[in-house]
Amino acid sequence: MKNLKTLLPILFPVIFIVLLGVGAIVLPDHTFSTSEMRYLKQFPGCSAQELVSGDYARQLEEYASDQFPLRDVWIEVAERWMLLLQ
Repeated sequence: MKNLKTLLPILFPVIFIVLLGVGAIVLPDHTFSTSEMRYLKQFPGCSAQELVSGDYARQLEEYASDQFPLRDVWIEVAERWMLLLQ
């Protein structure tokens, strides 16, 4: 039982990160955000020129940011938190 108590602080973040990764792979990509009224980035194509210039990494970062699992839920939680702090 003592080992479980020492492992829990490590296990919860690891499980959370693994679930986010699985969600990113399993959940379908969204094309439009109704809360932000804008189109979301889709998975970028890759070319040698984009790899060398760094454009591919930038596009991949934008895609990951837009397609984050449960993104709308996180945005709503952040908005409500900001309202509570005011």
